[in-house]
Amino acid sequence: WDVPMCKSSFCDEDVLQQVLQKVAIDYFQQRGDGSELRAQGWYADSTVIPTAECVFDQIGASVINPELYCQAGTPACSNMKIAEITIADDAPFDIAICADDDCLASVGPVDVVGNFANADPHFSVSEDPFCVRDIASNAYTRSQYVSAEITDKVFDKTQYCTAAAYRSRTARCGQLRKATKSPKVPKVSKVSKAPKV
Repeated sequence: WDVPMCKSSFCDEDVLQQVLQKVAIDYFQQRGDGSELRAQGWYADSTVIPTAECVFDQIGASVINPELYCQAGTPACSNMKIAEITIADDAPFDIAICADDDCLASVGPVDVVGNFANADPHFSVSEDPFCVRDIASNAYTRSQYVSAEITDKVFDKTQYCTAAAYRSRTARCGQLRKATKSPKVPKVSKVSKAPKV
């Protein structure tokens, strides 16, 4: 498993080993065949950032659903940021994300926006918001064609939610849908009946 656990200078191999052992103990004890492993007594006594709320609710939700901030019931956010996403040779487009509580700073150098846009299975199990899976089946290979950059642009809902902006975000999926449509079958000319004798 690739499990994000902490972002700290104290996350050394010994700490990670303890966390992994705790996960294994819980897994086996639920099945009633490993309770004796509890002798070590590992437990979590603190939390660290980035949180799941930051990664999945503030960043991932709006990348997976690019029209999130154009819909009714828009989540509250006091620190909107604009990420510019580029896929292969396509024109770049903007995605609004929430950076409350220093969310972006907390993820460090990890390209969370790019990973969601890339349909990386560690971040997004089934969603492919920008139809990138046709580039390559492997997420690592796709990542070479998908990039995201946090810009200094100011979020303006009147501009972000225009039809033109929507088309820029959905252009790739629209092109793929057009390309996969079944070709029209030519009409067969009717054969006239032979005259009655």
